[in-house]
Amino acid sequence: MAINIKQIVADAMLDLCRTKELKAITIKDIREKTGVSRQGFYNHFKDKEDLIHWIYYDRVLTNFHNTDSEV
Repeated sequence: MAINIKQIVADAMLDLCRTKELKAITIKDIREKTGVSRQGFYNHFKDKEDLIHWIYYDRVLTNFHNTDSEV
């Protein structure tokens, strides 16, 4: 089983959103929550905005399309 760093980082971001405003969340916050190194984060995302886009496309749009086809 491969470790999916993108999923781990995305989960941490969403969890942090429960306690902090999105604009206040830093890469450092995400790294501390996940244990992912700075280089590990940047190997998968350009920046926080890139992570936000990935979450939107992976979680929101995927679920939207799956729900849409069930109607």
